[in-house]
Amino acid sequence: FDIHKNLNNIFVKKIFEQHVDDYFNCRINIPAPLVAVGAPVKAWLPKVGKLINIDINIPEHAEVANAYGAVTARIVERIDVVIKPARHRKGLGVHLPWEYKAFDDLEKAVSYATDSAVAWAKDRLIKAGAANLEVKVERKDIIAATNDGFDIFVETLVKVVAVGDPRFV
Repeated sequence: FDIHKNLNNIFVKKIFEQHVDDYFNCRINIPAPLVAVGAPVKAWLPKVGKLINIDINIPEHAEVANAYGAVTARIVERIDVVIKPARHRKGLGVHLPWEYKAFDDLEKAVSYATDSAVAWAKDRLIKAGAANLEVKVERKDIIAATNDGFDIFVETLVKVVAVGDPRFV
C-alpha cells in the first residue's frame, strides 16, 4: 500500500531531520553499542550515531581492521569455454576468451580447451604473484533429445577455476 510507504518515509525523515517546531519527532533507541571498523568510520559514523541515538564504538586501528581480509584473500582466475557445432563447416568450434579454434572430434576439442584454459589461468595467477596454485576443471555436456528418440549435441561447457595464495615478498 502507498500509505505504508508514505508513513515509512515520514518516520524515517523524522528520525534524521528533527526540528524544534515539529508536531512530533521520532527516535531510535538501540541499547547495544555499534562496533565500527574500516577506513572511513571515523569520518562519518559518529555523526550517524548521534542522528539515530546509538553509541558508536570505534576500536583503535579500526581503519585497518578490514586489511586482514585483503591479506588472507586468495587470488582467483576463472575461465569459461564453450564448445559448440561450427556454423559454416563440419566439426566443432572451441570458443576461448582469447581465440577460436575448430576441431573434428569432441574429445580433442575438450582436451585443447582444458589445456589452454588451465595454462592461461596458471600463467595469470603466477603473474599476479600467486603461490600454491590449485586448479579445478568442470565439464558439462548439453544434449537435447528429439521426439524421434535421437540425441543432438548442443554444446559442451568447460569451466576452469584456478586459485592461489598471495605471495608476500
